[in-house]
Amino acid sequence: MPDLASPSVLVFAVPAVLAVLLWGLSLTGLLGDAGDGDGADSLLGAVPLSVVASVALFAFGWAGLALHLGAGLGLAWSAVGAALAAAALAVASTRALAPLFRSAPAPRGQALVGHVGVVSSEEVGPDFGTATVRLDGARLDVPVRLLDTPTADPAADPAADRPRYGTRVLLYDFDAARGVYLAAAHTDDA
Repeated sequence: MPDLASPSVLVFAVPAVLAVLLWGLSLTGLLGDAGDGDGADSLLGAVPLSVVASVALFAFGWAGLALHLGAGLGLAWSAVGAALAAAALAVASTRALAPLFRSAPAPRGQALVGHVGVVSSEEVGPDFGTATVRLDGARLDVPVRLLDTPTADPAADPAADRPRYGTRVLLYDFDAARGVYLAAAHTDDA
């Protein structure tokens, strides 16, 4: 059995360790979005390149170690088998993961009119506010505003009736000039 520090073992151990380190750095957030642009769009779908690379490195390392140490194949045959296993696993896993990375165009303009959202800012007023709308499983944070309507009682506080954080609002119009949705408080029995 070859020594674990021998070059024939390190050829396969180093890529496996690099893949584990890449995963660890990704989990801690130290990598940021490096390498996660549009992904490898042609053969591998829209999966980020860092995912494809880590799967290939991990598969190459472990397949090479299994073939070289477990099956007793020579270094050259182990490398060829590991490369084939890495390519096959990278293609299979990225095709399986591709639906998770599919992007869709964000709705624009009138697309959300008639939907109900939940206020995600402290409150909604005539000059500020955001709401979260769920659309086809996606979570969209959109700017919402109230119409600045005068109250019948001049002594009344106009902020008293504003929808607050967690309140449901109906998006009833889109103000294209300001790029915001006009909203009103919504109850299920309304």
